[in-house]
Amino acid sequence: MTPPRSFPSRASACGRSLLDRPSPIRGASLVLLLLGISLATAWDTPSAAQCLEEEIRPSFLSTSSFYGFSVARSGGFLAVGAPGTAALGGGAGAVYTYESIGAEWQLRSILFASGIGAGDQSGATIGLSGNTLVVGVRGDDQFGEDAGSARIFEWTGFSWVETETLSDPLGAAMDEFGASVAIDGDVVVVGSPYDHEVGSETGSATVFRRVGGVWSHEGKLVPSLGSRADTFGNAVAIDADTIVVGAPGANGPVGLDIGAVVVFEYFGSWVETAHLTAPGAQPGDLLGTAVAVAGNLILAGAPFDSDAGLEAGAVVPFRQDGSTWLPEGSFFSPIAGPGQYFGAAIDLDGDEALIGEPFASVSGHFAAGRAHHFLDTGSAFAALDTLEDSLANGSALLGTAVALENGEAFVGAYLDSSGGFGSGTVLRFVTDGDDCDGSGVPDLCEIADGLLTDCDDNGVPDSCQIAAGLDQDCDGNGVLDSCDIAAGSDDCDQNGLLDSCEIALSDCNLNGELDACESDCNANGFPDDCDIASGTVPDCNSNGNPDDCDIFFGISSDCDDNLIPDECDLATGVAEDCNTNGISDACDILAGTSVDLDGDGIPDECGPRFIRGDLNDDQQIDLADAVTLLGYVAGSGVKPPCFIAADANGSGTVDLADGVYEISYVTNQGPPPPAPFPDCDVEPAPPSGLSCDNRPSCP
Repeated sequence: MTPPRSFPSRASACGRSLLDRPSPIRGASLVLLLLGISLATAWDTPSAAQCLEEEIRPSFLSTSSFYGFSVARSGGFLAVGAPGTAALGGGAGAVYTYESIGAEWQLRSILFASGIGAGDQSGATIGLSGNTLVVGVRGDDQFGEDAGSARIFEWTGFSWVETETLSDPLGAAMDEFGASVAIDGDVVVVGSPYDHEVGSETGSATVFRRVGGVWSHEGKLVPSLGSRADTFGNAVAIDADTIVVGAPGANGPVGLDIGAVVVFEYFGSWVETAHLTAPGAQPGDLLGTAVAVAGNLILAGAPFDSDAGLEAGAVVPFRQDGSTWLPEGSFFSPIAGPGQYFGAAIDLDGDEALIGEPFASVSGHFAAGRAHHFLDTGSAFAALDTLEDSLANGSALLGTAVALENGEAFVGAYLDSSGGFGSGTVLRFVTDGDDCDGSGVPDLCEIADGLLTDCDDNGVPDSCQIAAGLDQDCDGNGVLDSCDIAAGSDDCDQNGLLDSCEIALSDCNLNGELDACESDCNANGFPDDCDIASGTVPDCNSNGNPDDCDIFFGISSDCDDNLIPDECDLATGVAEDCNTNGISDACDILAGTSVDLDGDGIPDECGPRFIRGDLNDDQQIDLADAVTLLGYVAGSGVKPPCFIAADANGSGTVDLADGVYEISYVTNQGPPPPAPFPDCDVEPAPPSGLSCDNRPSCP
């Protein structure tokens, strides 16, 4: 895209060229054009002051591309036809698609219809509605020589994809199906101006409807008053349940080629409801060369009308009153002059109209062309702006195609030669549209000129978005928070607000980091370290994590489910770890890693270490141990400090037999005591269950 030119214009929509199959008079005009004859006229007038003029054209166009022969706009998409493109053969054609990025239009893709070849002229006509693009391929030979077709492309969210080929089920060679196309939502109408079905070149239009994603043939429209060479279908337009078809070759009582417009309305099927001609029509006016419809208004171009000068051109409005369409007085170019062909292309956007005048001379440049912007007041059409190329060059034919939407005008000049003969161009003009700051200059122009910023490229000035509360600027730097964030400013919680603006109210530990972005393992809305510092949650092991999180995430064990990490139970003495394996005794027993056969809560491997028969804890068995034991059994001695050691014979009880057993051993009359003996150890399984109040000092 080339940079804006610094003055410029307005509006948007889709248009038709009057150069389809010219009449002899038209042909003479073209001969003059192609010979390069420069005819300066007295009707040149400086263009109205525009806030933006920009050339929408790729730099790599080749000669005879005829880029700008057609143009269509819908929302954030723009399509430009270049039917002379020779990438797939001379005149095979292509369509360039653009996407709106703020105040700019950026080239998205170049579309080539499948199977096209030399002379097919793909893109000579295009229609765009939402995410659906219809491309006329009037010279397509797959259904017969120049039988024609139309292709459907749909936007997937990432690219335009060809999804359907439309053709006339009753079509034949030379029909040129696709010479005109129009689309509104799920309905497409395609013109075949040279269809022979009713009569030679009477023409027809075919309607297709999309249901459940599938396009189906819905009907073929032919005029009730059709006759030979009407070229019905040379131009088509659709709005909701109304289709308008131009028949510029239609004859009438006053002579040949006065032209007509035929209206069809949908009542379960398409029904012809009006056959319209211009009051005061004259032979050769060619009414219906271009048509547009919006609501209860139809505009029909008669570019060869001579009321304002020989072939100066005119546009005839028809307004619906009940079920009747009534003609209103024709209106003309505000700079009318002979041979300018005002009305060659038309687009409507609500109560605004954009009219092409492609053969107008500008600043001495023959057929440089222009377009005019009008406002429908309800009783007349008031001229608002005249849109001309500030770098006008002869024979460019600016105004061959027009598109108008939301204060932006796109005007095609398919013979512009600034990039090589016939390479073509499209000019974008902005003269009105939203003016959110009340400056009197459309927002798009102020953005393009750098007077207002639009950091998110949505076409709305940042200052207006902030003022309207549509976006925030919490730090008051005049830049949308969303743009600051996109540029790298911190928004760690991804809530669309700058951290720097939230931190004053949300930084409990004053560490300069937003609370929402710090660790909050228990998801209670407060950072873990603030929870710990305030005593809201414990951190017994001082690792910076709340105890419940250590347990939940497996950082610490809590085998007894008391919500205290086991290591803290051990450290505080709440739990024992007799075998020093880092696991509390109770958990060892619970997990089965230790045995507690005597049920004393102490792992058996942690039972008292003793020497069997050693009652006085001197690490040997002698007569003193036997005497102590017999005294206790007889009831006259002291209680042994460790009953399990007093069980000298290992019977599981302490009685007279143990004393006798020890005396026998000491006097060498009996066997030694069972283990543990003679070394210190724990009681072998199964345990006896005998107590040991004072554990021996056994090594």
